[in-house]
Amino acid sequence: MNFILIILIFCAACHSRPPREVLRAFYFWKSNFALQPFEKKSVQDLEVKKIYLKYFDVAEREANRPSPIAQVSFAADTKCFLRQNGIELIPVVFITNQSLEKPDATASFELGEKIADLIYAINQQQEIKGIRQVQIDCDWSKKTKANFFSLLRGVKSKLDQGQLLSATIRLHQLKFKLATGIPPVDRGALMCYNMGNLKDPTSKNSILDVDEMKRYIGSLASYELPLDIALPIFDWKVLFRNKSYAGLISSLPDSMLSGGAVKQTGQRFEFIRDTTIGGYLFNSGDWLRNEQQASKTIFEAGDLVSKKLSSAPTTVILYHLDSLNLIKYKPDELEDMFNRLR
Repeated sequence: MNFILIILIFCAACHSRPPREVLRAFYFWKSNFALQPFEKKSVQDLEVKKIYLKYFDVAEREANRPSPIAQVSFAADTKCFLRQNGIELIPVVFITNQSLEKPDATASFELGEKIADLIYAINQQQEIKGIRQVQIDCDWSKKTKANFFSLLRGVKSKLDQGQLLSATIRLHQLKFKLATGIPPVDRGALMCYNMGNLKDPTSKNSILDVDEMKRYIGSLASYELPLDIALPIFDWKVLFRNKSYAGLISSLPDSMLSGGAVKQTGQRFEFIRDTTIGGYLFNSGDWLRNEQQASKTIFEAGDLVSKKLSSAPTTVILYHLDSLNLIKYKPDELEDMFNRLR
């Protein structure tokens, strides 16, 4: 009798959390919103329902005043593709932390209003309708918290009734929420990447390190906002020169680093003589740290987060939609990245 009771309790525990509803999404982070045929096919095959599109950046420019830059342009066939496939478009605005250091709360609120006005103007110009959410992306700090939160209130004040405002949440903002605060928005998007020290030569992978991630998500279950989850499928190579960080290099395949000028050890490519590869000039002694996420690592990150989340619906967002990223993974691997959060 006791044995049967134990079995029943065990089975009940196994099914204590109902399946989580997961919506599939991509970020699109280029200034020309034009989907290539392979990208369109991937969106359809994966049954993606949302695209988070960067509309523009806000950075400090002339006269030390924050200004919009890199405004998105739209390809007509891509807009048509979204309508035909019932894909929701979510405008995203990236704001540099530096642009929030000098304004006061009033100026920041007004900047938020102007951001909302520009989003509305772009939608009007491009005949984009049915916007249900706007997202603001900023790596705010304790120092800029008050101004950033005032900016968010300014954006929110201009949104139509029923429109949601969301903000990206970095892992350090999750862990140190008492210092950085909870943004006054409807939802958060937890960025499960860019968690290491990019400029540290001893870092293994600054984009995604599961062991490092474990140190930050202990309070995930008690975070005061409903969260969507962003996972990385992008890669880059980090250049070091004279033992110091010297920049990021994208779109340089490993296959181009197989010549006699390069020595590979694990994820490190060291240049043993001066050479030019893919338009990049490398000096003898330079080295690259290859930061690319194996599907297994992304699965581990998804599993880790899934255990901490409530059963509430969430959106899983892969960063970002680009053929160069998609071709690195098999279709079933991309499928599984979404499914890990169920």
